[in-house]
Amino acid sequence: MSKTSFLNLLSRYQSNTCTETEKKMVEEWYDMLGQDYDQQLSDLELNAMHNRIWENVTPQVKTVKLSSRWKYISIAASIIILLVSGILFLANYNNSERYFKKAVSYSSLSTYKNNTDKTVELVLSDLSVVTLNPGARIEYPSHFAGAKREVFLNGDAFFKISHNPQKPFYVHNKDIIVKVFGTSFYIKETEKSAEVAVKNGKVMVKENIHASLLGQKTNYPKVLITANQMVAFDKEDKKLQTSIIEKPLPLYEAYDLPKPTNSIESQKFYDTPLDKVFAMISKTYGIEIKLTNDELKKCTFTGDISNKELKEQLNLICQSISGTYATEQTTIYIKGGTCN
Repeated sequence: MSKTSFLNLLSRYQSNTCTETEKKMVEEWYDMLGQDYDQQLSDLELNAMHNRIWENVTPQVKTVKLSSRWKYISIAASIIILLVSGILFLANYNNSERYFKKAVSYSSLSTYKNNTDKTVELVLSDLSVVTLNPGARIEYPSHFAGAKREVFLNGDAFFKISHNPQKPFYVHNKDIIVKVFGTSFYIKETEKSAEVAVKNGKVMVKENIHASLLGQKTNYPKVLITANQMVAFDKEDKKLQTSIIEKPLPLYEAYDLPKPTNSIESQKFYDTPLDKVFAMISKTYGIEIKLTNDELKKCTFTGDISNKELKEQLNLICQSISGTYATEQTTIYIKGGTCN
């Protein structure tokens, strides 16, 4: 075999394109390199062979160097990804539950989750009653030994809190904190918001600033709502928005009191000044109603609004004056209209 043929063979071996017989021949030759057989070739021949082999190997060496560079780039990229993922995790990590557990570390915690398809009532140690919707979970101290009564809620529930002004009751969830003294209210969580609706009493709602480990605020709004009012916390905008609940109840019903004999639902109005009619409705539901036009005070209303819900009552009265009503937060505004 000529040197040219041999070098071509080495080249094919290097590129893995030689036959099995040729591959065996080259490997046997490599085995001989450890012995004195290399002396059969002159120095010139050996140098030429080494140069040719190096030329064939060089592209691979460059590839290895390039691969090493990409290896370091990959490692750097991985570190960046981990850092970004860590920052995003911290930004979205909800710290609320951990903070709650730290606050009630004075007592052992009990956990209950409603795994049924029906609501389940749970009586706490202070005789407060929690009605959990399916899938809801609550964590609470076995005994409220501290200055506050605090629980943590995941999901939707209705609370009926025993009255104790000296020891306010707090409901934490991952987005908001609700402070109450003795009242009944709903807490509902959706994908975009956390909502609190009051049946009776008063509650204070604020953003749970312990939700994230990043960007905690020192000044944050608090909202006080009463019976027939609700507040929604927008998870994206981080804002509290008050409104009137969908179906307001007369206050006597909300507070489980006997129905008054002069209840507006059982009254029929005859030529009654409009402002007095709305004043009675406002008192019945605990909702502020305002006339946007003072001229409407001269109008009177004749009609029967008994056994009707608030919205039906408002629609019936507004039709009599060709007016409309609009709700802005927790106030109802009577607009337009003329006296007929």
